Amino acid sequence: MSDSPKKKELSLTGKSIQACGSLLGVTAALGAMVMLDYSGLITGALFGGGGGLIGSLLAMPIAAMFPEEPL
Repeated sequence: MSDSPKKKELSLTGKSIQACGSLLGVTAALGAMVMLDYSGLITGALFGGGGGLIGSLLAMPIAAMFPEEPL
């Protein structure tokens, strides 16, 4: 047994906020890809993956304000 603290889980609201941040990041990244006149499957995957990751990380501090409540 270890004495490490338990990992806090997000509530449904927190998970929704993080998912919305990820979706906004993907949308912004793909919009930037179109505006910069890039095309291709690999470029789209790189822009979409990077945008989703950045959006999710930016939304995490807001999502962390909604921890899961013990029943």
